[in-house]
Amino acid sequence: MNRLTRTLLPCAVLLSIWNAAPSEAQVGLTASSSQNPATVRPGQANVDYFTLQISITLGSTALQSVAFANATTGAGGQAQLGAELGTLRLYVEGQSTVLATATASGGKFRFTGFSAPINAGLFGTTVRFHVLGNVPLGARDSDALDLKILAASDMTFSSGTAGGTYPLDPAGAFPVDGMVAAQISVTDMRLPILYALAYPERPASSLTFDLAALRHLDFEEPDFKRFPCLRLAFEAADKGGAHCIALNAADEVAVDAFLDRRIPFTGIPDTIEKVLASTPEAHPATIAEVLAEDRQARERAAKLVS
Repeated sequence: MNRLTRTLLPCAVLLSIWNAAPSEAQVGLTASSSQNPATVRPGQANVDYFTLQISITLGSTALQSVAFANATTGAGGQAQLGAELGTLRLYVEGQSTVLATATASGGKFRFTGFSAPINAGLFGTTVRFHVLGNVPLGARDSDALDLKILAASDMTFSSGTAGGTYPLDPAGAFPVDGMVAAQISVTDMRLPILYALAYPERPASSLTFDLAALRHLDFEEPDFKRFPCLRLAFEAADKGGAHCIALNAADEVAVDAFLDRRIPFTGIPDTIEKVLASTPEAHPATIAEVLAEDRQARERAAKLVS
């Protein structure tokens, strides 16, 4: 009996403490942060800019909003520096569902409209939140992309305030390497046909040109009004994930419909845009998830061109 008492008494004490605390109570709520700085390139997808760690030792709460200050360094004003980070996404570690998205406003990226539970359980826990983004193609060479949380008031919870050492500003940043490498060839379809027929060999051919005679290259801003599919491709690339899958799927369905004379040429971008507008913000992590997104996008596109 004494042995049983000694075994059960500590459990009873812990249980009484647990039951005495209301379900929304929390003890030891703290915030910390980390980063894995690295050089990034314009167009690079899924850069993990910031990891927010929320620890709790007793009870439960839920993170409901968080605001990150744009700590990007480089020339230009607040709006230009904000555009260099594009649209950011907030995730819970280990989950592929996007909690919220944010773009820069007033020098901050504010994630709202979600509720992420943080439950201590019996032994406390730490939940990690990741901020990911695709580096916009307009990110400038040598600028350093960065985020930080200035104060505890930049986070709201269903109950409690996170302690910690503020600002949450891990050492390091993400410098942009904007170097552009060009692959230039003769505009003659005989060249890719030759390479395709001779693959994997690369035979020499007379289809060459004198690079010195080229002298210079002229570049212009793309005309998105005349080329709407190019605009849609940029937008999908900025969002990444399911939007890139949907872009490709809808394009193939729409082109087939055009070749079958079921839609006009202008119906191709119209179909793609409508499919993208109905595509959820998601980033498939497995082949099965990618194929599912592709199938769903094709089904939506097929209904539009039927």
